[in-house]
Amino acid sequence: MGASAAFNVTFMYTAQLYPTSIRNTAVGICSTIARFGAIMAPWVGKYLPDQGSLPDELPLCLFGGFGVLGGLCALLLPDTLGFPLPNTFDDIEDIKKQLQT
Repeated sequence: MGASAAFNVTFMYTAQLYPTSIRNTAVGICSTIARFGAIMAPWVGKYLPDQGSLPDELPLCLFGGFGVLGGLCALLLPDTLGFPLPNTFDDIEDIKKQLQT
């Protein structure tokens, strides 16, 4: 359930935080990074502990640590409620100024 929520946050916030000129590229890059993590997950869970020199609890610690780190990073994202989607980088600067006041 947490992975699904994180994946949805990627699409929602990426589309809302970047201006129109680079929105598709930004969504694609964030999606690619998320899928790279999904590709690495089976390797970390199955093959990393079998190396012999690492503790068996390492995959659990990695998955939990990255999950907590991602959640904390999501808390740092600005609240976009009530703001229109930005069309230019100047619109993003205006939103930042309004959030700081």
